Amino acid sequence: MNDLFWDFYAFFYDRMCDLSPYQNLIGQVYGAFAGSLSAGGVFLDAGCGTGRLCEKILVNGDVKVYGVDYSTPMLKQAIRKCKSPNGVFAQLSLDEPLPFPDNFFDGIACVHVLYALQNPSFTLKEFYRILKVDGKIVLVNPVSKATLRQHASQKLLRQDGTKILKNIPFHTIMMLINAIITAKAQKDTQHFLTKEQTTKLFRQTGFKNIKITQVYNNASLLITANK
Repeated sequence: MNDLFWDFYAFFYDRMCDLSPYQNLIGQVYGAFAGSLSAGGVFLDAGCGTGRLCEKILVNGDVKVYGVDYSTPMLKQAIRKCKSPNGVFAQLSLDEPLPFPDNFFDGIACVHVLYALQNPSFTLKEFYRILKVDGKIVLVNPVSKATLRQHASQKLLRQDGTKILKNIPFHTIMMLINAIITAKAQKDTQHFLTKEQTTKLFRQTGFKNIKITQVYNNASLLITANK
């Protein structure tokens, strides 16, 4: 898939983020950090996409936010959104060692990214390394065998009839794009984990206070933990 495809995808992905279900998810991730992001703190959004979570944190808190993503088109949108001097954005692969010192971040978020990485265990160990002692991680990952119907119903069925009709062309395009991505993904390794598998992975990494809830129409797991 070339850059033109991802430019196209980034545009429609950002429109999807305007819909209330995704905003609710971002609100849940932000809320999970309540009390963890004090003034002067340092926060990482790993796989920041178009910057929705970064924007929310920068607007509502006096913290420094690092947003990293592998996609240049996504980062362009994030940079346009987040005008605060406390926002720092960089293109990075989460499959490689992260260029941050040990015990650097007060909080780390990673939303719908871990499942697509080559080695989730390696990346989670990197998150653990760069997180401060007692720092908090909030991670969202699709559940094992989550269906397209679950995602679609989360996006569509909670809207009123007018919004559904208004967004039919948009959702049709998004479903076609996701079908292309899914077809490609079938050739790649993906990591959709159960609650038990997720808990085991976090414990083996060294995290404590692990809590898991199902969100996004039960299509994803929201995990919180401390170092």
